[in-house]
Amino acid sequence: MLARALPPADTAPAAGESGASGPKRLPGAAALEQPSVPLAPNQGQVPRLPASRTGPPPRPRPLPEVLPPAASRPEMPQAPQLPVGDRVRLPGPDASQPVPLPVLATPAPDRGPDDPTADFSAAAAQSGVVPARQVPAPFVRVSLPDSFENRDAVKLRDTPPEKGDPVTAAPKLPWK
Repeated sequence: MLARALPPADTAPAAGESGASGPKRLPGAAALEQPSVPLAPNQGQVPRLPASRTGPPPRPRPLPEVLPPAASRPEMPQAPQLPVGDRVRLPGPDASQPVPLPVLATPAPDRGPDDPTADFSAAAAQSGVVPARQVPAPFVRVSLPDSFENRDAVKLRDTPPEKGDPVTAAPKLPWK
């Protein structure tokens, strides 16, 4: 039934027909395809030289032998004179003294300001009686570490022999 309903076509469509394969031409913008107002023709003129002058082009002339009188010469500009004011004197550092240290290089004071409770605190600390020790103080390692504490952690099986001969010759330098 399918073969009777859809028989194959005997001829292929021509190149210009709608069923042809190939790129399709898409329509462009309407303003580009059909412009509404044509452009006006150019109304400008081409610039031309004036036609009144004829003959050879002008040439430079030599300077005149006599200079014009001094009265007609322009005066040279004068240097402007600015008003002079009173001199200002500012005191500067004394050159015979050393340069002062910057603020961050000045030494910090060792002691703070006077403490109003210093007398009371000193009297309270000195008024108590120190109790006598009943048992000796235990040993506490404070600041000296044992430099041989871990010497037995790693031991060699065979101790290498020591060389007792001192080096008597100077080493050979590579550049000599």
